[in-house]
Amino acid sequence: MNPRYQITISWSDEADCYIARVPALPGCISHGDTYQSTVANIEDAIGGFIASTAAHGIIITESA
Repeated sequence: MNPRYQITISWSDEADCYIARVPALPGCISHGDTYQSTVANIEDAIGGFIASTAAHGIIITESA
């Protein structure tokens, strides 16, 4: 399975970095100094989020 999720990325003046969120996965948030690093970080966060929920018996289904 290769799930695909909508990712929102915005710049935070307060944090001085990009912030990425996955609306379908509440609490799945990451950040980065560059847009590209933010994308890589949120992809890692999605994998960790799915692995963590699966380890607790929660199955996350694919979402668009």
